[in-house]
Amino acid sequence: MARPCHIVCAVIYAVVSDQINQVIEFFRTPAEAEAMLETVLEDEPGWREILYVEPVELVTGGEN
Repeated sequence: MARPCHIVCAVIYAVVSDQINQVIEFFRTPAEAEAMLETVLEDEPGWREILYVEPVELVTGGEN
């Protein structure tokens, strides 16, 4: 039996909230995501514990 084959096509970066279990916004680079996060945290420093940047792998699946 063939096993699924997964190939990483791209990596994007997301600012994620643990509090609402949701992605806030996606970015092409980690630097863009970190910059947005720092801007938000300047206004809302209490959110430092619930917001973070997470890499997201975009994959394609297929059969071996």
